[in-house]
Amino acid sequence: MEGLTKTLQKMREIPMEYWIEESKSAAEKIEVEPILTNKRILKCKRQFDELCEDKSRTLHPVQLFSNAIKIVFDRIVAEIKTTVNSAATLNSNFAFLNVCEILNMSIEELHLLITYHIHNIIYS
Repeated sequence: MEGLTKTLQKMREIPMEYWIEESKSAAEKIEVEPILTNKRILKCKRQFDELCEDKSRTLHPVQLFSNAIKIVFDRIVAEIKTTVNSAATLNSNFAFLNVCEILNMSIEELHLLITYHIHNIIYS
């Protein structure tokens, strides 16, 4: 999983033009017309002292796509890290429940682990 997160972080840093070219070549292979449509810029009336509040209206479609895809990459990496951390915590707390582990433990060790986890459940 660590390798996957590193790969995704590297992919995030690659310029969007590269990904657009990659997607165009993939679209041509499956005979789909690669089109990145231009978003119509909305015109709104503003007073002389007002600034444009929505800068995304003036961004090029590639920039909009780049911003959106970076958010997606960040979200995926964060979710993977959260899942891995949760699995590691779960494994560290309940690894002793593995059948092979239980069969190789002495009764005293098993009793200590059970009382330890009962204590943690009651007082946490």
